[in-house]
Amino acid sequence: MLSTRHSALSTQHSVHFPTVNEQDRPPQPDGIGRHLPALAIFVVVTLLLTWPLASRMDDTFISWGDPVFQSWTIAWDWHALRTDPLGIFDSNVFYPWGNTLAYSDHLFGQTLTVLPVIALTENGILADNLATLLAFLFSAFAMYLLVYDLTGNRVAGVLAGV
Repeated sequence: MLSTRHSALSTQHSVHFPTVNEQDRPPQPDGIGRHLPALAIFVVVTLLLTWPLASRMDDTFISWGDPVFQSWTIAWDWHALRTDPLGIFDSNVFYPWGNTLAYSDHLFGQTLTVLPVIALTENGILADNLATLLAFLFSAFAMYLLVYDLTGNRVAGVLAGV
């Protein structure tokens, strides 16, 4: 009885979303190139919103809270991956206890994202700051792509990304 009542309610109050037919869209260039202007806008907005971080990424923290710990964690992940990958959770804090990296965030995703930077520079601060900027940039671009896919409107996508 509940299911029939529920279906009756859903048919009476159904929401209809406008759809965009592929035939109604104007022809677009293929590939990622058509999205580069939006990506460029998000790069500029990210730099403006986080300024002056971009000017001193190798030696400046946004604050003395989480960024300090995150920089250490990324640097530890890189050190452990190079020297003892199976002991990555046995970090150099809280001695003599083991598996101390498991007490908090391990940041493997961020470390993999900035792995080339940390490998070349061995600078945890630079790697963490780059991960922060990339998080802004990738989030904005992903929102743009989602809204563009749903609406077919680039301006709506850019506004949603910002």
